[in-house]
This record gives sequence, structure tokens and C-alpha cells, in this order.
Amino acid sequence: HKSHTFIIQFILKTLIEATADPTKVIFDANEGAFDCFGNENKYKEGEFDFVDLNGDSYTFTVHNAMLNNYGGGLQLKKNSTSDATAQGYAISPAFSKFPNGYRVTVKYKDQNAPELECTNHAEDVAVFDDANGTMYMDVPFADGMFKLSGASQVAYVQSIELTPLAKKEP
Repeated sequence: HKSHTFIIQFILKTLIEATADPTKVIFDANEGAFDCFGNENKYKEGEFDFVDLNGDSYTFTVHNAMLNNYGGGLQLKKNSTSDATAQGYAISPAFSKFPNGYRVTVKYKDQNAPELECTNHAEDVAVFDDANGTMYMDVPFADGMFKLSGASQVAYVQSIELTPLAKKEP
């Protein structure tokens, strides 16, 4: 019976590893990507390491962000007309893994969409939102960084997926 258990564990491990794709960077709330915030449901700020499905850590700079204990994922405080500093955000590092840049796809919960922007190439990048829980943006720059922010309501980010862009033809 012991060998059966081992085989099942091996199969499960293989299936889990198969879902992790080394060419991508995927932060998934259900896989512990944002566990660095702890679970005290308090807004935090500073530098936090988000962990992708490959087990790699990436340091994000956050303000008024936390892990929502009730399935919301990464929670970013909504913006406020009376207090410009209230708005929650998370700013990515640059990703050396993507020399031609990347597409960032964000899944959000309910209608609680974040604002998504490219901080260092804002004029050159467009954001698309299907208004049904998914938004994405192509960042065709090796040094591209993105920022997720709370909007007129709290943002609940479930996952962030980065996929490499193909090299641009001259």
C-alpha cells in the first residue's frame, strides 16, 4: 500500500509542476502568491515578496495593500477624493526574464477591478478590460513595470499572469 501512496503523490506532484510554466510568471492568490502579507486583514506598506507558481519571489512596492481573508485575494484600498494618499497600490519590479517585454493579465473578483498602468511607459501602453473579471496590457519593454491600484472601489486581485511577448519585427 505504501508504494500506491507514493505513486499517487508522485502523480499529483507532477500534475502541479506541469501547471507551472517556466516561461511565465504567475501570481495566484489561491496558491499563496500574496501570503507575505500575513492574514491579519490590515493594510500594509513597504516591500513585499510575491511568489509565483515556479516558487520565485519578486519584490513589489505596496501601499495600503493586504491579503483579503475572505477570498478576495490581493486587496488594494480604494482611492479617496479627500485623501490622495489613501489609494492602495502594488508596483512591480522590472522582469529581466522578458527581454522583449510581456503581457500582464489580471484576474479580479466580482466587479472590483483595479486600475492597471505601466509606470515607466504609460503613453505607449493600452489597457484592455473585458469588464468580466479580466484585464490585460502589453508592455513591449524589457524594463517595463506595472502598477495595480484601487479604483473608486476596493480592488480584489485574484491573479497576475505575465507571459513573454514575441520580439518585434524591425
